[in-house]
Amino acid sequence: MKKYRKALIPLLFVLLIPVMAQCMGHRPQRQPNEPTPPSDSGTAPTWQIVFEDNFDGNSLNQSVWYDHDPQWLEGPKPGCFCPPMVTVKDGLLHLWAYYCPQWLPEGYEYALGLIKSKQSFAPPVIIEASIKGINAETISTGFWLYEHNLQLWTEIGIVEAWAGWDDWGTLWQGGLYKHSPEPKISDHKEADLGYNIADDFHTYKLEWLRDSVTISVDDVVVRQTYNTGYLSQAMPVLLSVQPYPGWLPLPDPSCLPAEMQVDWVRIYKQQ
Repeated sequence: MKKYRKALIPLLFVLLIPVMAQCMGHRPQRQPNEPTPPSDSGTAPTWQIVFEDNFDGNSLNQSVWYDHDPQWLEGPKPGCFCPPMVTVKDGLLHLWAYYCPQWLPEGYEYALGLIKSKQSFAPPVIIEASIKGINAETISTGFWLYEHNLQLWTEIGIVEAWAGWDDWGTLWQGGLYKHSPEPKISDHKEADLGYNIADDFHTYKLEWLRDSVTISVDDVVVRQTYNTGYLSQAMPVLLSVQPYPGWLPLPDPSCLPAEMQVDWVRIYKQQ
């Protein structure tokens, strides 16, 4: 299937450029592009920025990002991660979702955008991004980390949210997970923000320390817990849009195309 996927991606890109250009004609109002001062923990440590991408220019900086996931090439079937669904324009990253089964390998229906950092990060670290969520039924806004190797498979969901689904539009959702080895841990939480995450840009921040994990939205803490030790391995950062087949129904094609927008990503290390 990978051979057909590679052959179809250039054709898909050519066919979708006009629609993307039309959708990106009006840039939304954004929050000021100013750093969020990292919160202190314990004895007021000093934090230093070690990574920043403001998505300037007209293409993804492929020296620091993949435009796909090398560990999960195809994606959540019938969704397919496709590099043409990742665009950069007017200082924003755009991650697209399209319904286009005619241009995808057999069994796939949705073309999806994802980026993954080439560098991995371990605690103590702060990771934050300014994001305007996707509004497309059961297509999620995703800002997360994971690492899957022979010894350990862990994941942190900084935000996993569905702005266009039922009455979930105002909910932040996220979680801490150990998928293997046994015993598995699935620690999923939610909080009502009082606004739809697709209406404007909001800053999602993970403060990941050796002994604690704190997640905030616009500097309001939505999750804080102990790091009991399984969240210790270095993990890359991902931003994505995707359906969750088997858990939620597939989105109606009429709600697509749609996009998630990212203004900036910043990462701090403790000195």
